[in-house]
Amino acid sequence: MAIESVDRGALLELAQAALFGHCGEPVAADLGIQLPQATWVIARDAILKPEWADLRQEVVGDMTSHLTVKHPRVFQGVWNKLVREAKQTVEPLVASAAARIPEAVRASILDDVRADLVMGVMERTYAAFGVPEFHRALWRVYVAGHLPCGWVGAIESGRPMVF
Repeated sequence: MAIESVDRGALLELAQAALFGHCGEPVAADLGIQLPQATWVIARDAILKPEWADLRQEVVGDMTSHLTVKHPRVFQGVWNKLVREAKQTVEPLVASAAARIPEAVRASILDDVRADLVMGVMERTYAAFGVPEFHRALWRVYVAGHLPCGWVGAIESGRPMVF
């Protein structure tokens, strides 16, 4: 099976989402765990914790390692092209929704948001190849208008912390 393009359904779903439109509101139990005493500043501080960045990088490494070893034909020479394609859609959508984020915290979290959403597109694109589903949990939070800002529990069985 060859992959020619990123998952179009993911891009459409993201384009229709109210990114950041429900931050600070109660979180549905199936999305994750509500960030206690949530404010934009507390959410930003949680996002910027090194442990959160390390976990997200570990998951990306696991996904690319899995694809390199188990499915090299759909990874090598294809992955970077698909990441660029995903970025072309994700970046303007995040930019247009960024006005919903207070200016005092906006710049410090947007790179992480873009990276999460691009990896969400990549996980959906490579879903048939047994990649981890970590970013899909984050994806659901973003599409619901909230902001993931941490993780509680093990990678495989944990849940996002949500603002």
